[in-house]
Amino acid sequence: MLDAKPIADWHYPLAESLTRYIIEKNRRAYLSFVIAIKDGTLWPDALKEHLKADRAALAKAYGEEALKLKGVKP
Repeated sequence: MLDAKPIADWHYPLAESLTRYIIEKNRRAYLSFVIAIKDGTLWPDALKEHLKADRAALAKAYGEEALKLKGVKP
C-alpha cells in the first residue's frame, strides 16, 4: 500500500484502520509523528523516532493486534 502508484480504492479504509490503531496505542506519539512529517521528516524516519517502530514491525503489530491475524510476515 505504501509503495502503490496509483493508490487503490481498498487502500483508503486500510489506511484509516491503521491510523485508528496507532492513535489508540499512543495518541501523543502519533501526533508527534504527523508533526515531524509536516516539518519535513521522511515518514520512515518519523515512524522510528516517534512510534519506535519500523515499517515491518508496525505491519506485524497491526496485523496481529488489530486484524487478529496469526503469524504476520511483513
